[in-house]
Amino acid sequence: MTFLKIFMVCFCAVGVVFLSVSIFVAFSSFRLLQGGSVTSGQVVGYKQVISRSANSSIAVYTYYPQVSFIVDGHQTTFSSDSGSSINAEPYQIGDRVQVIYSADFSQHKIYTFGGLWGTPITFFCIGLLFSVIGFFFFRWIQVTKKAISIRE
Repeated sequence: MTFLKIFMVCFCAVGVVFLSVSIFVAFSSFRLLQGGSVTSGQVVGYKQVISRSANSSIAVYTYYPQVSFIVDGHQTTFSSDSGSSINAEPYQIGDRVQVIYSADFSQHKIYTFGGLWGTPITFFCIGLLFSVIGFFFFRWIQVTKKAISIRE
């Protein structure tokens, strides 16, 4: 196998991994919708995550809202899976939000379309892109190689 073929197979494999993760996360959200309960919560703060690329000293700050809710005297605080940059904070501290949670409190999310489906949709799109590009380039290499061998 040539380097390009190996690269395209790996490209496809990364796509399949992203697609698999998207299905797992979507199923998790679906189960939460089926068996979860909805209550009101309050944004109590932000969890700040700083990331830097390997080659850059530029820091990227992402803020994840921390939400607190109380059910039957049991208080739970969690950080949302969906974060944003400092310029696009969707919630202010003190804002009331809808929260969906599982009966054992092991899963909880802000009850919005983005909160439930944002991660699986993002992973699905990335996986689809990698898989399609990898597959078509792999096929293009095979067809091109076959056309060259026919000419000779």
